[in-house]
Amino acid sequence: MHQDFMRFHQQYGDTVRIKSDEISYANAQAWKDIHAHVPGRPELLKDPVRLPRAPQRHHEHPRGGHAQPRDVRQPVRPCLSDKGLRVQEAKHPPLRRPAETTS
Repeated sequence: MHQDFMRFHQQYGDTVRIKSDEISYANAQAWKDIHAHVPGRPELLKDPVRLPRAPQRHHEHPRGGHAQPRDVRQPVRPCLSDKGLRVQEAKHPPLRRPAETTS
């Protein structure tokens, strides 16, 4: 099969449609040009028939898709500050013990 693809690429070029819903790329740059994330360009969504979404779990971002890192960090930022960590250590002393015993 891969030899057929190689022959198709030699005859038709770097990007070849091999099935009605599948494309083969012989050049990494061709794949990047089409599928890579580019700021301002909408994300190419996966085909829901071929790749159905897994059920959403509690740890996944609720909006779906790819969340921007700042969108994920923003709600937890106060918890990770020095002040926020001191408040959590005061409320939950066992959180502090493992760190003290390893140093």
